Amino acid sequence: MVHMERISDAIFTKKSTIRTKDPYSLALEIKEIASYYGAVKEKVHEYDTNGPRKVIKLVFDVKNPINKHTLTKLSFLMKGEIGVGTSFLEVKVIGKSITEIDAGSGFISQAYDDYYLRRIFPVLRRETESRLREISALIEQDIKSILYKYNQN
Repeated sequence: MVHMERISDAIFTKKSTIRTKDPYSLALEIKEIASYYGAVKEKVHEYDTNGPRKVIKLVFDVKNPINKHTLTKLSFLMKGEIGVGTSFLEVKVIGKSITEIDAGSGFISQAYDDYYLRRIFPVLRRETESRLREISALIEQDIKSILYKYNQN
């Protein structure tokens, strides 16, 4: 019998609040920037315009494979508001390393799984951690380069 073994490590969490006149367009541009660094899967896309206050919620993941079993995942959780006095976008990014292996019940499968988890997994974890930090730094740099368009006047 084969079952999937999944190891998920949260490597970091970053939070930032950006004062902006247009949090919705900024959130969409952040998503577009992030798409340059992996496959994007959108989970939530809400823009509530009911009343004088407008509320934005955009949640998506950016996945980037390291090998057949391991990938990096950046989860973006963005919430924004356009109000009479102030407008802002809160951005939270969680960087994760995810490893999935088919864990078989035979002797050979168990030996491979044991070897993979003891020898290869630690090396891949360091690689995913390095890759996550590199990708998030590049995305952050790209976002900073476009913020002038969204400055609050």
